[in-house]
Amino acid sequence: MMMAAGENGDEFIDLMLAQAKLHQTYFSERGLSSAMEAQLQRETIESIQQQKLLEASDVISFEQFLAQQNAR
Repeated sequence: MMMAAGENGDEFIDLMLAQAKLHQTYFSERGLSSAMEAQLQRETIESIQQQKLLEASDVISFEQFLAQQNAR
């Protein structure tokens, strides 16, 4: 596939976009099993809970964090 792209980066981008669209169609037509859907739902809930805990444990404000990062 890389060889088909040739020297022009635009051709490569077009090939990758076409490949992505093929993948989208492939997976959209098949859907998820109910077991996979349930698994993803559980992981979503767990991820949101973990993010809330992480944000609640912050000891400085976002503005203070930015100031520290920009001072480096």
